[in-house]
Amino acid sequence: MTAPASLRFRVQDIVEAGGLDVSLELDSKAFFPEPPPEAAPVGTLKVSLEFSLGTEEVLLQASLAGAWELACGRCLVSHAIPFKAALEETFPSSAEALDASEAVR
Repeated sequence: MTAPASLRFRVQDIVEAGGLDVSLELDSKAFFPEPPPEAAPVGTLKVSLEFSLGTEEVLLQASLAGAWELACGRCLVSHAIPFKAALEETFPSSAEALDASEAVR
């Protein structure tokens, strides 16, 4: 899958800014085009990204919030179940661009 343009960043832009903070709302159905069979993404995916510079790496610290539609194990009625998650990922500062979509996914 091609990454949404909103999650690709030029490393040079991050370096010149001395780091970068970005908050986005993404269409979760477009972001997860092939969800697991027992779940479906619902609404928007809220993503907060913070890029920090190291000597040889760019550190990404992110928080995510969204919802999955899941069937109840007892009654099989579908419900939107909210979730929150956090992640950290490093990228080489020598790269031309970095793509945070796989880390977020």
